[in-house]
Amino acid sequence: MGGRRARRHEVRVPRTELPREYAPVPNILELRASEYLKPRAPSTSAVARELSEREAGAIRRLAVWSTAWAAGAGVISGAIIGGLEIFVRQELIGAEAQGEWLAHLPEWAGFFAVAAIVSVVEIAFLYWNALHTVGQMSRHAHVGLSGGGYRELVARGLARAALEFPNPDTHVFGIDPYAYVSKWRLTAKNLLYKTKVGVSSFLLRVTLRRVIGRMTVRGLIPLLAAPLYAAWNAIITWRLLRAVRLRIFAPAVIEERVRHMQAAREHLTRETVRVTLGGVGELLKRARDAHPSYVFLLGRLIDVLEPGDEVLDVDWAASKTHLRNLAEAERDLVLDVLVVAALLAGKVRRAQIELLEEAHDHAGLTLRTEALRPLRRRLLRGQRIARGDLRASRKTPQIRARGRPS
Repeated sequence: MGGRRARRHEVRVPRTELPREYAPVPNILELRASEYLKPRAPSTSAVARELSEREAGAIRRLAVWSTAWAAGAGVISGAIIGGLEIFVRQELIGAEAQGEWLAHLPEWAGFFAVAAIVSVVEIAFLYWNALHTVGQMSRHAHVGLSGGGYRELVARGLARAALEFPNPDTHVFGIDPYAYVSKWRLTAKNLLYKTKVGVSSFLLRVTLRRVIGRMTVRGLIPLLAAPLYAAWNAIITWRLLRAVRLRIFAPAVIEERVRHMQAAREHLTRETVRVTLGGVGELLKRARDAHPSYVFLLGRLIDVLEPGDEVLDVDWAASKTHLRNLAEAERDLVLDVLVVAALLAGKVRRAQIELLEEAHDHAGLTLRTEALRPLRRRLLRGQRIARGDLRASRKTPQIRARGRPS
């Protein structure tokens, strides 16, 4: 793995209920958004319970309706802007004077002023629509966001997702999540995140207007602008809500794995603790993002495993060698945590799959990469990921050998 600060990084593990270094000073919009969400999710737990079919259906319907409202806003915005442009061209300027821009600056200035107001109102509605839906989803999932601690971590993570804000450029328990990201890529990523909704929507409209402006029939502008604006809003909202569902449901999956670790704590060796924390830390770096679910997982593992003054070693090359020396029960616990950790940020990166393959190989097993997609679907749906589901993601060399033709 290359890139910025791609070297062994060791740090003393802080012991605290909530990692204070994570987003210590949220910006005003993030703070206001999290405060908006908290009273709409009155549960006292930061962990979603396993959903009933009715609750899961309600959350799916919320996503559909929120996407439909976003598309509807695009239709209205596109129709207003497209229709207004036709009015300016045909009624205020006239066909014979289409190319005389300087002579009609007041008309075009008025058009762009109205278009800007319509776009700002639409984007504000999209943000409110997302925040309102996130609050409703949290309530149906019985996820509490008030009271500090890990609930505050979840609340801020959901607020950032709803606002399309990037996760903070900060160390997580001393680990640099962006160790494998070059400085210019990180800067570009943050800029794209901050401008994703507003600027992308504006650029779409400018491009659309120029393309349609070269067409013979300008009356197609409102016919094409409205559905394209609607599709763009729907895509952004749907992707946003997928990220939200991951952040809502991940803590429950994390807690189940942590409970198994806690139940076996007195029997876990020092090597087990080291490879677990080292593997999760390396998966965080390979995710290339300070995702709140990784903060939640690392925080809870540190609470339970209590490494104390031990150095948290995220040198994966050294940590993975301990797997071959672990007892079967400990090995399974570690691999279960690593598989779950790889699912937390959404799409599993190739580098993370390589780590899982290395871990399984050192444990004398084989990773079934095709089993990761069903596990991710279960996480997105708020379904429990049980031990059996995780065991299905690996096989022994003996099972693979018996499956070969003689």
